[in-house]
Amino acid sequence: MSLVSVILAVYNGEKYIEAAIESILEQTYTPIEILVINDGSKDDTEKTIQKYLPKIRYFSRPHQGQPAAQNFGISISTGSFLSFLDADDLHMPEKTFLQLQFLENKPEVDAVFGHVEQFFSPELSSIQKKQWIFPSGISPGYFASAALFRKKCFKTVGLFNEQQHIGVFIDWYMRSTEKGIISDVIPEKVLQRRIHENNMGISCKNSHLEYIKVVQNALKRRRHETR
Repeated sequence: MSLVSVILAVYNGEKYIEAAIESILEQTYTPIEILVINDGSKDDTEKTIQKYLPKIRYFSRPHQGQPAAQNFGISISTGSFLSFLDADDLHMPEKTFLQLQFLENKPEVDAVFGHVEQFFSPELSSIQKKQWIFPSGISPGYFASAALFRKKCFKTVGLFNEQQHIGVFIDWYMRSTEKGIISDVIPEKVLQRRIHENNMGISCKNSHLEYIKVVQNALKRRRHETR
């Protein structure tokens, strides 16, 4: 049986971290290695995480940002497959089983995504909910948390860019396509993505500038390659 390493990086996630960890523990597939990296949280995140020992591998580090925490998780992981989960989201119970089965049946595919359902966190007011527009039901989710990767992908592509705060996975995914990484998507729902007031897209005022930089960097790489 192939070992799957699930990397969960968290910063000040006391509200949701318990539900996130439980969603990994409830996976129908085993064996799973759960790596929880506390990125210098200042709330009660650590207190909540501690009660899951020794079911998880836990590491506490100074705050350096999610990409650095995820890269650390990759460096210490022992599985041949990697999965990620944001501390405010939830993996569906069959996620690992379905995606690993897909990759094992298609050795030419390096990474597989699934479908995502977005939901409002219960504490949001009706006014806050009206600020969000997203598709109802499930839709293909090209997020790190909705995917399963062969670990060798990160040797081919490299790690996440630790200098970015927004669009980190978009940057990595664009670099992966440039390196010839093959991905696919399964029709099943594998992730529930929580919408709450502290989502990165609304907490960072200049997020659109970060996305523009990602695209600009990709264009620069392509121009360099064609010279």
